[in-house]
Amino acid sequence: GNYKIPILKIDPSQPEIHQKSTKLIEQIDILPETLNYLNYSGTIFSYGNPPSKTEGRIVANYNQGLYHFIIDNYYVCFDGKSIIKVNDIEKDKTLENDLDYYPKEEFESKIKAYIQQYNNRIIKNKTTIDSFEEGFNHTK
Repeated sequence: GNYKIPILKIDPSQPEIHQKSTKLIEQIDILPETLNYLNYSGTIFSYGNPPSKTEGRIVANYNQGLYHFIIDNYYVCFDGKSIIKVNDIEKDKTLENDLDYYPKEEFESKIKAYIQQYNNRIIKNKTTIDSFEEGFNHTK
């Protein structure tokens, strides 16, 4: 990736968490990860995912007119209308070998829903738990 930010999670009472991980996470993942670690059972609204979530994780950013997503083990580049590049990040860490076969409709649906949710919530100022409880469709 273009950005690398080390994140340390330290708890002297739990030596099992003292390990190196190569999972992709975003700064937005810190809140759900911290609350997950603290065994918080209440409701939250976040576009982040705890890194401990193994399936259905989406990492997203927007740079130079393109959306860049990590969906499970796939890097997906989206131009706002269609997918223009897909790579298996486990097998192709340099992102040089584009995939021809991948779940295109599933990826496009997830990406468009993510972008729509994010944009609608920002425009309507609905990025709080109150808007979640009011029934506004959400990503959790």
